[in-house]
Amino acid sequence: MMVSALIFYKYTVVYLQEKTLGHSGTGNPTGLHHSRRLLFITRLFLEVIETIREHFSHHIIKLTRTLARTLKNKFYSLLLEKLALNNQMTKLKDGGSKERLEKRNLVNYNDRLQIMGLKEFVLYGLGPTMKSSTPTDTAYHSFYSLNSRRIKLLVDIYGFDFDSYNALDLDQPLHSR
Repeated sequence: MMVSALIFYKYTVVYLQEKTLGHSGTGNPTGLHHSRRLLFITRLFLEVIETIREHFSHHIIKLTRTLARTLKNKFYSLLLEKLALNNQMTKLKDGGSKERLEKRNLVNYNDRLQIMGLKEFVLYGLGPTMKSSTPTDTAYHSFYSLNSRRIKLLVDIYGFDFDSYNALDLDQPLHSR
């Protein structure tokens, strides 16, 4: 109940900020084109993590477990969207619609990278972040840049995108800083 209340509160705060101030580029370490909803989700989760660090550090296990579960569910919904896009692409014959679907497929892949990066950050990068005074945005950006190859590998394996599967080492360690 506490987690739901915290997420709902932060959702309202981030939504009102986005509505009045417009979208800020915070939370996009990839530099790739993402959907607006994913940039909103990223900003929301980074705000929630910052609030957890400041006020609810004694509930960190319960809160991070809920965040990780939510991110996993979001990743699977993006994976289902990818499968639907691929199904639509196989049925299309004309070039214009196919180009739009390829662009949506690329945005979907970038969204999956971002969600997997957030999930890995919650699972493996949050421990050192909780003990330091580094802002959550900065910690997430450095975690993502250090672990970008592993995150890409995980997205490729889960999404059956095996372009870079042979080029990466499966035993690559996770870096928390």
